[in-house]
Amino acid sequence: MAFGEADSLDSKSIEHAQASSIEHVLAAWFKQNNKPKAILQHDLRIIIASGGFIEVGIAYKAFTIKNGKLDIHNREFRRALDMFTSAEGDSSDLVFRSNESPSHYVIVTAQKLDFAESAPAIFWEIHGIRHRELAMSSIKSIFKLTEAELVVLHLLYSGHTVHEISQVKSLSVDTIRTHVRQIYVKTDVRTREALMAKLNYFTK
Repeated sequence: MAFGEADSLDSKSIEHAQASSIEHVLAAWFKQNNKPKAILQHDLRIIIASGGFIEVGIAYKAFTIKNGKLDIHNREFRRALDMFTSAEGDSSDLVFRSNESPSHYVIVTAQKLDFAESAPAIFWEIHGIRHRELAMSSIKSIFKLTEAELVVLHLLYSGHTVHEISQVKSLSVDTIRTHVRQIYVKTDVRTREALMAKLNYFTK
């Protein structure tokens, strides 16, 4: 997908996207945003919503399109998406795992767009990713780690021993070991070597 330059993000751009191509709108959105998201171009799908889904292009087995609207079969997906879309204001990211395909994750990004001559719209991007394409920063969401567990995980990944982490965090060795055990359970590994291998698979 080639991203061209765009002067502004207006209602004409939206109409153009609805009719044929979304490149112009996407380019304008990135130009307006200053914080482009990581995009896997081969998997990128765009939804533009204004009082309902206008254009949906999703190739993912958890959803179908009924009467021009998104129908979600996966309950976890629906609950997470409902919670995500109920939030207003700043743009945000949501990452969660698909029950249907354990190695397949979905990232959803949404942002409210306000146009001078039209009603507010929401610009969406939904794309699938595999383990190897998942950023380390998303691991907390995927494995439902606590803040403390995430800190310990990062220190383990950086090469620290349990005793070193205990000193750095001013916590007992037993407390750190408890965190490590919880990390093992949540990431479905039994050894530190297996944990490192899994993290390397996610981040490289």
